[in-house]
Amino acid sequence: RDETLIIFDWDDTLCPTFAGADANASTLELHTLIVEQVLRAAASVGHVAIVTMAGEGWVEETAEKYMPGVRRVIEELQISVTLARVGLPAWQRREAFAEGRDSSHYMKRRAMKKVIGNFYRQGAGGAP
Repeated sequence: RDETLIIFDWDDTLCPTFAGADANASTLELHTLIVEQVLRAAASVGHVAIVTMAGEGWVEETAEKYMPGVRRVIEELQISVTLARVGLPAWQRREAFAEGRDSSHYMKRRAMKKVIGNFYRQGAGGAP
């Protein structure tokens, strides 16, 4: 458990696209329960992190609005949220938008690399 890191994406993975649309309440409730179970199961075998392309507060805001149970689980399990677009130095932003490059993929990959680096710098399983 101490050497396991599980990274989830937020939009279209944990938080479904249909959440913002006229989502059927029972479908959203079921999805919320499943995401809560997935996060708890992941936390039982390792450290859990969320990476997103969204801006500051988006994960918390959408969780609270559409899946409040998930928001509580994120807080309870102290799941870290890393914003792929925030904190990139100017040279990395330029690199992300280089010709022929998928900028979202690039930034998300960099964010995951950061999460993994922090995890191992803390001694694999240190405090989040």
